Amino acid sequence: MIKQAELKVGLLAITDCGEFVIAAAASLSHGKELQPEQIIPKLIEMGHESVLEHASATFAIEGISRACSHQVVRHRICSFTQRSQRYCEVEPEFVVPETLTTEQTFQFLSACNESYKDYLMLLEFGVAREDSRYLLPNATATELVMTANLREWRHFLKLRLDSHAQLEIRNLAYEILKELHRVFPNCFNDIWEQYSRSEGDQS
Repeated sequence: MIKQAELKVGLLAITDCGEFVIAAAASLSHGKELQPEQIIPKLIEMGHESVLEHASATFAIEGISRACSHQVVRHRICSFTQRSQRYCEVEPEFVVPETLTTEQTFQFLSACNESYKDYLMLLEFGVAREDSRYLLPNATATELVMTANLREWRHFLKLRLDSHAQLEIRNLAYEILKELHRVFPNCFNDIWEQYSRSEGDQS
């Protein structure tokens, strides 16, 4: 039975005392001791973000489509590990674009189901997973682990929260922003103020 995937974003690891590490690097550069709330917002405002590279965050991401993950992995400074369709069994789980109507969603999932059945048929015929997977649609759900320094996370968020980005990746970026703002508020306050949503708002 096929099912719709659900987006899940989990924070796996961060640099301990990351904002203090950043402030220590900035203090060294400026020749005086500075606190995170003093220096980090000023550095961001001036565009001097290289010290943000001293801290990083790692996320576990589930329930995004292969179409979305293809966009995510274009951020080449980040590090990625993605669930393999070559070695792992592919579950009948698909991401449906939120822009579809109820009728369109039914047709969309029906097409995904047919593709998945053809994929299983090839496996039954002895075709290797690495070749059978060619039949799987871009809607197939995937999961990955993603690591980046905070400067690159800011770059990722600015691009992927923009209104021109596809809705699925905007929703992913927003979930990441919520976590990053929680643990590194001084590094992400400006982006949070620009893109924070009211409860239930998906736009």
